[in-house]
Amino acid sequence: MLIYEQMYQDMIKALKEKRESDKIIISLVYGYLKDKAKELKLDKLDDANSIQIIKREIKKLEEEKELFIKLKRNKNVKTIENNMELLKKYLPEQLTENKIRILIEALDDKSIPSVMKFFKTNYNGLVDMGLVSKIAKENN
Repeated sequence: MLIYEQMYQDMIKALKEKRESDKIIISLVYGYLKDKAKELKLDKLDDANSIQIIKREIKKLEEEKELFIKLKRNKNVKTIENNMELLKKYLPEQLTENKIRILIEALDDKSIPSVMKFFKTNYNGLVDMGLVSKIAKENN
């Protein structure tokens, strides 16, 4: 099942079960997914685009969390952490640092552009590209 479809079902379930905070964050992100599908003229958004949008929203929540930590608003921090955990459930398991290192070692061309292209092509959404870049630079 596509992330797009799963999120829709979870939104309906949260609505029926009256889980207000879950409904709000899922509805918000699902709306972004729908907008992107409409922009791309698709009925349903593919997982690669869904993952990109969900990651963007998690990053925004992380920034918001840091702000609330500085303001010492712990209730808001807890809510944001819960929202981030809820959204992370829609993301596929990320490759570990060790697995990334093994994959880079197996490449013939270990130049940074080649490594980045390899991961973007084969593991898009399954890997933190910042971590890949860091490891690739260590190997050069």
